[in-house]
Amino acid sequence: MNKLISAFFWICIFLCGQFFEDALAQKSEEWQAFMDEGAYRAASVEAERIYFEAETSHERAQAALARSWALKHLGEHQQARENLRRVSMRNLSPELEFRIHYERTLLHYLEGEFNDARNSLEQLRHFVDKPEWQDLAEYLEILSLIELNRWDDAYSATEDYLESIEASFSADSVFKQDPPRLRDPDRAEILSSFLPGAGLIYAGKPGGGLGNAAIQISALGWGVYNVLSGYYLTALFSGGGLFQAFYFGGIERAGVVANRHNEEETINYNAELTESLLRQIEPYLNKKRRTLKDSPFDIEQ
Repeated sequence: MNKLISAFFWICIFLCGQFFEDALAQKSEEWQAFMDEGAYRAASVEAERIYFEAETSHERAQAALARSWALKHLGEHQQARENLRRVSMRNLSPELEFRIHYERTLLHYLEGEFNDARNSLEQLRHFVDKPEWQDLAEYLEILSLIELNRWDDAYSATEDYLESIEASFSADSVFKQDPPRLRDPDRAEILSSFLPGAGLIYAGKPGGGLGNAAIQISALGWGVYNVLSGYYLTALFSGGGLFQAFYFGGIERAGVVANRHNEEETINYNAELTESLLRQIEPYLNKKRRTLKDSPFDIEQ
């Protein structure tokens, strides 16, 4: 009798286990269908449902990663990163552990947190001991250095990276153009302090600098003319007031224009470097991506 009860017990466990496994597979297929349709909000909700119904830490990690993918497509990078914080990294398969570390690093980069992205990448290097997988993430180090305007360090990192993936091109093919000439905002303000309009000319706005200088000279001349004519109050409030407004305004604007010039130049230059790097390394990354599963739910424990 005891043997019959024991056999019945194990049969129930087997059937229930198979049932839950089939249910998880069906839910993951629904998530994938939403992703393929571009219904990322629905995919996020479905992944969250799978997370709360999961029975193992591995399944919860899979669901959390799936939800982060959906949130990333929605542009909600910070929420996607917060979603991954609840994942326990203990007892995960090597591939799932790598994918979560990689996703955290990528989300930091997409959010503009480039130093945090480099710190996260350092953790990935420490915990993931597969060079072929590390190569899939190392390019984020280069992209982060580019966005931090550390172009010399980015060039050196690119050389090392291209050597590690045995690329057929060099760092020189990525860094074709020289870095932009940046303007010092403090110098621009100092120049405008001593010579009206000079700071704006230095900052890259010669027309604005000449116009500012012309207005200041005209205001000063108008004030002198009124003083010589005996109209002292007119000289003070019209000529002197106008000169003062454009003098101090010109100083402040010179610094603003220099900063804006630097921002525009670096954004354009960094965009060119990023596009060139990604375009050339994409074939190499695709080869290495073939070793990874397409869906988080396909990653075995």
